[in-house]
Amino acid sequence: MYSVVLRTQGRLEEARAESEQARQLDPTSLAINHTLAFNFVATREYGRAIEQMKKTLELDPSFQLPRIVLALVYAVQGRHGEAVAELKKLGPASELPASYAGSVGGINGMAGRRAEALRILAELEERSKLEYVPASARALIYIGLRDKDRAFAWLDKAYAERDWRLRELKVSPRFDSLRSDPRFTRLLKQMHLQ
Repeated sequence: MYSVVLRTQGRLEEARAESEQARQLDPTSLAINHTLAFNFVATREYGRAIEQMKKTLELDPSFQLPRIVLALVYAVQGRHGEAVAELKKLGPASELPASYAGSVGGINGMAGRRAEALRILAELEERSKLEYVPASARALIYIGLRDKDRAFAWLDKAYAERDWRLRELKVSPRFDSLRSDPRFTRLLKQMHLQ
């Protein structure tokens, strides 16, 4: 967890060193292997991230987080077919936790699958009538759809909710398309990440 704290602060080399040390102590921990992989994503070492995500999935093919992040890496690289193939292995978005469904919708948007992203967004709207759906889930879909205004509106709601999922705001490539916008800088300052 210390590695995650360091990564959140943008201290990426220290974060990786902590997660590598943790993996040496517990090489079969899914959480530790996933954390190491996401540290590679944060430093944009996509080849190493893919390799580590696949190793994590070898430990437990049913572990959903590495599959989502693997799809994200493929989408960021423009490997949209591979991204979608990974998402399909997760099953229907409606059966995933809402935060995961938001990631899936966002990645579909990034991969040019606008109709699928909008369908997942509509599902989340329906789910929100019965259960808590984090604002960040909707924000991720709007980011994938390249709708900056709605993305920032939902990011602001996520901030107001104190949504812990925003912890990756400073380092995750899923937010790269927003970084040049002054609203992004404002949000980082509000979160004391800049």
